[in-house]
Amino acid sequence: MSDISKICTKCNLPGEFYPRGRKRWCKECCKAYFRDWYRKNPKKVKAIAKRKWAKPGHREKVSKYRKQYRKRGGLVHEREKINQRAYKYMRNYGITQTDYDQLYVAHDGRCAICRQIETRIKNSRVKWIAVDHDHKTNEVRGLLCHQCNVGIGSFKDDVELLEAAVRYLRGTQRFKS
Repeated sequence: MSDISKICTKCNLPGEFYPRGRKRWCKECCKAYFRDWYRKNPKKVKAIAKRKWAKPGHREKVSKYRKQYRKRGGLVHEREKINQRAYKYMRNYGITQTDYDQLYVAHDGRCAICRQIETRIKNSRVKWIAVDHDHKTNEVRGLLCHQCNVGIGSFKDDVELLEAAVRYLRGTQRFKS
């Protein structure tokens, strides 16, 4: 548990401190200091990492951990990825994983524009179909494949630009020199 009644000696404001009260700076000041220190001292950071890996037994410890992880089959990692995806949907679009699943079923697992199934592969797996939303109202419109989602994003969600592109493709609007 952190103590909020303390005053930071760096920013002179009450803040959240690390447990056991060993630091006189609040968490935010500590993070900012170390972030700047790491950025300003890349050679020292590299030397520290080198010393860490040179310690006897460190490589074996890391190797043992990796073997245990592989033995579990990466199931924990998969669960974490699903939880991260659910958190991203809630944070970015205000929908739950259940809402996404309902949209997926309603779209029959296909893109709302081209009606194709997502085929883009990342890390040797087919990517999840993207959530499309209005950037002004943040309201979810549907699910799109990567190409359609990027295409709409390239036109900045502007209907007039998209209509001009359609006229251009049909040959009714050409640039005249």
